[in-house]
Amino acid sequence: LNTITKTIAEVSQVRGCEFQEVFMFLGKRTWHQLNEGIMGATSAEWEKAISFHTFMSRPKDSLVIFVF
Repeated sequence: LNTITKTIAEVSQVRGCEFQEVFMFLGKRTWHQLNEGIMGATSAEWEKAISFHTFMSRPKDSLVIFVF
């Protein structure tokens, strides 16, 4: 398997790439914020949310999300 690990700060390294499968590991707070939104989000929080969209749109076959 050709496995790579990226953090949300490294999102620019996956733009334009495709992967067979993506496994995401998210904390409960982050998962809640993605689903419920953030009232009065800062520009940094908006950038982080947009970065998650980039990661979630990369897999060709499956996206698996682990919430801990």
